[in-house]
Amino acid sequence: MPQPFPELDEHPCFTRWTDPASGVVSYVLTEHVAPIQKVFYYITPSISGPGRYLWFRAAFPPSKARFTAVVDLQPDGSGVRYFPQSVGDPGVGGDGTPLVTDGGDAVYAPIGDGVYLLSVDGAVREIGRMPDEILRGRYLYRLATELTMSCDGKWLLLDSRIGNRWLISLMDAATGEVKPLRWFSHDHTHAAFSLHDPTLIQLNQGHGKDPISGERYEMDVRMWLMDTGLTQYEPVDPGLWFGRNSLNCHEWWTRSGKIQWCDYQQGIFEMDLATREKAVIWPHPLVHGQCDPAERYLCGDQNPYNWNDRLPCSVWFFDRRTGREIAIVSRMPDQPIPWRDFRAYHIDPHPHFSSDGEWVIYTTTAFGKVTVALAPVAPLRERLA
Repeated sequence: MPQPFPELDEHPCFTRWTDPASGVVSYVLTEHVAPIQKVFYYITPSISGPGRYLWFRAAFPPSKARFTAVVDLQPDGSGVRYFPQSVGDPGVGGDGTPLVTDGGDAVYAPIGDGVYLLSVDGAVREIGRMPDEILRGRYLYRLATELTMSCDGKWLLLDSRIGNRWLISLMDAATGEVKPLRWFSHDHTHAAFSLHDPTLIQLNQGHGKDPISGERYEMDVRMWLMDTGLTQYEPVDPGLWFGRNSLNCHEWWTRSGKIQWCDYQQGIFEMDLATREKAVIWPHPLVHGQCDPAERYLCGDQNPYNWNDRLPCSVWFFDRRTGREIAIVSRMPDQPIPWRDFRAYHIDPHPHFSSDGEWVIYTTTAFGKVTVALAPVAPLRERLA
């Protein structure tokens, strides 16, 4: 398939990088607007629509605040642009990941207590804000972890941490009206709309700490399903107990309505929600992962939490049909900043596919800096065929 923009070999903002072990080629964004540049969280692709723009997040240590930036992937385009107005109150956990529009030239960005539409030309439009009658003077730690939109285009999904409680709510994408769904007394985050059912939500429990006492609480069952009509709230798999009989974490929807997730030790699983049957589809221990729109290819990262000489961080690509895999990055270069600070910025590769499946997008430390990289999928498909 021809690329929707000229080859990145000609682009002044990108530098070609070849993995020394696998020979896989990536294009690294070597034009910097900040010391730390990283891809969007894997739930929401950094490239959408016709594929002209690559969106990413950036930060200036020691500040933990993050802002949104974009690079035009056409060599003769507008280059890199950043949006200082996108910096929200980082709170305890940082601000949330934006959602690239279907056209690719704008993002819905959670900033402070509101959602705003940021366009590549710098225009900003308020979509809506969390009402005062819901906040009631309590501190808003985060409006949303990652914004997703219902597949009918009507609702934006918010998983907010307000004071010592969590709220799942909907924001009307047209009017900005907020509709609360359900409050929870402990961590419910990473909520995501189904890609084929506008009423179905997958959300996750997580480890956490009380913001006042600092007391830590653990999760038992991570993955949950609920619907917008509040007729369903149940575990995806009630037999999975985190830390006891599984290490399941980091999950995502497929276009056909299935749920896939990583198990730190066993690999990537897939579940058909109609039958609740599950199976390992990629037996490679991974931390984050994602499938392409056709659900044939997968990508994932390994050891971003350990990342040492004995356990190198790596990024992988897999063909379900042939059962073959290849390293996009076989050994990620060392982190350029101290580990304590590095982890605070949630710098993992977080590899994911562009919305058309033609690129794997990930965070890299190539060339000694934290930045964004693109690996074209076409040659990966050819090598694993």
